[in-house]
Parts: sequence; structure tokens; C-alpha cells
Amino acid sequence: IPEQEVQALKQEFSQQAELVKRIAESPAIAEVEYYDADFNFVTINGGKERNIQDGSSFTIRRGNRVMGVIKIEEVGENYSIGKLQAPRGHRAEMQIPKKGDDVIPEKLF
Repeated sequence: IPEQEVQALKQEFSQQAELVKRIAESPAIAEVEYYDADFNFVTINGGKERNIQDGSSFTIRRGNRVMGVIKIEEVGENYSIGKLQAPRGHRAEMQIPKKGDDVIPEKLF
């Protein structure tokens, strides 16, 4: 393997490792309460009291894995509802959220 390819692979690995670290260390601001597969929406247990706003996007995390991204469409005092989206460029990797998955504020993609 040419040295240039080895260096490119090392750089890509380093970037992936940094991303995994950011995912794992990002503090949760809420948790998934419910996922409706028929309508593709997610309800989370955070709302106006946590400064969540309509139109904002959040990452859903399980452990150090990204399950998907939600775009908030409705905000109540202590809940929010959003549409589930795949992370940009990762459609095949989107996972079904489960109750208790973390919602993190970091836009990772």
C-alpha cells in the first residue's frame, strides 16, 4: 500500500475515533419516550423547560452509536415531538429509537 493511502486511512480513522468520543461524551438533554414507526415521529421527555425549540435538530444516541436525528416539530412544556431522519449520508445506518435512548444536542453530521 502506498504511503499516501496509509496516511489517508490513518487520518480517516483518527476522525472517526474523535467522532465516537464526541458522541459518547456529549451530555444528554432528554430521553426518547416513544417512537411511532407508522408516522415516523419520536416523542422525547424535554420541552420548553429545557429550551428546546421548534425546528431544532438533535441526535439520538444509544451507547456510543447514533440511531438517527430528529427534527423537532412540536414543543410542549415538558415534551417535544419530531420527525426521525437519518444522519446525512447514512440512510442505511438509521436505527429504530427505543425508550430511554439519549437525546444529545450536538449536531454531529
